[in-house]
Amino acid sequence: MSLIFIGVIKNTHGINGAMFFEPSPDTPEYLPQNTRINIGYSSAYSAPHNIHTWIYSTEKVIFSIIGYSSPESAKSMIDKAVYIDKALAKIIYKEEYSISDIVGCNVVNSITKQRYGAISDVWKMPANDVWVISDGSTEYALPVVDEFINSVNIQAKIVEVSLPAGFFDAIEE
Repeated sequence: MSLIFIGVIKNTHGINGAMFFEPSPDTPEYLPQNTRINIGYSSAYSAPHNIHTWIYSTEKVIFSIIGYSSPESAKSMIDKAVYIDKALAKIIYKEEYSISDIVGCNVVNSITKQRYGAISDVWKMPANDVWVISDGSTEYALPVVDEFINSVNIQAKIVEVSLPAGFFDAIEE
């Protein structure tokens, strides 16, 4: 099983063993009861737990896990990371790849093979995602829309794009 990071538990919340963390871009907005998550100081040393409750907001996720029903029991989880199975994230988002897959991919022109930079961040936006492309000195925001993205090869870490003439020039002015 391949795990992806979704946050670090910051504190307990309330009297029923709930906890909270600040969500990462890979954090799902909803996880149903009994969904398996892993919690630990690293993915390699994490232990499986099942969700009891899950409440998502843009600032934090308040959740509880089965077997932890008091603030005292939940305190042992503070500063530990929360992980979910990468396959679960792909199902939830109905995507072929996760954010952790796409970050680090080189963005190249489909025709000329000119390299624009590498994807350094992903912004989850209401209409569509935005990939932040960094060439080392400048960052560009690329809307992830079918008109621009031709292919994504996660294994080769290459994203081929077709952009309107002057796309990067207009940003630099």
